[in-house]
Amino acid sequence: MNRSQRHMCAYTAGMDSPITYVNSPAPSDASTILDFKRDVMTHTKITVRGDSTTCYTVETFKAGVGGVKTVVRQSNRTLAAIERRDILPDQVTLRDGDAPINLNKWLKSPVFSMFPITFEEAGKKYSWTRSSKGQLSLYEKGSEHKSAGCIAWFQPSRLSLEGKDLDTVSHCAYLALKEEADQIRDVVVVTCLLVEQKARMKDKAKGTKAINGGFGMIEITA
Repeated sequence: MNRSQRHMCAYTAGMDSPITYVNSPAPSDASTILDFKRDVMTHTKITVRGDSTTCYTVETFKAGVGGVKTVVRQSNRTLAAIERRDILPDQVTLRDGDAPINLNKWLKSPVFSMFPITFEEAGKKYSWTRSSKGQLSLYEKGSEHKSAGCIAWFQPSRLSLEGKDLDTVSHCAYLALKEEADQIRDVVVVTCLLVEQKARMKDKAKGTKAINGGFGMIEITA
């Protein structure tokens, strides 16, 4: 690992050695890679690989009685505002000035399973799927079973112990997009955040150990 790959070093409570944060290797078939400063779908900043300027900001705060609101922004422009409510259905407002709609009317799941989660954009249908290793993949509807059909994928952060001294290295989360997904980048980012958050909430509710977002995967390399 060279110096250019290391971009931040911080100590973490409960660990004796510092964690070095690095960008994950760039997939060769992606046209754009979006790096997550934190692997937290409700509070993070996202940059385009190769540019340190923040491209997307995700913030969450309390709203109403027992509710929370997550806002996704690009610069000063609001892309989506999501209201999580205790009793009434969750709602999403897409773009400033649009009327809110029920979240499950926009991101649709099957009755008896969570995936695939589908949505429509610009007259086309897309679906998010999730592998057993916790990686989200986006397909244009109808190409879910074709490897060439994957147009975007989210790779959660992971820990590895590297070198003779077993240095702790965190490979940061990223969202990779092929050209087809890059054309609808804003929508891909918003849906990825919501789908990944929903998957983690379900994992937590089931009492299963998180496979991402909590350094659930650890690798050891020489």
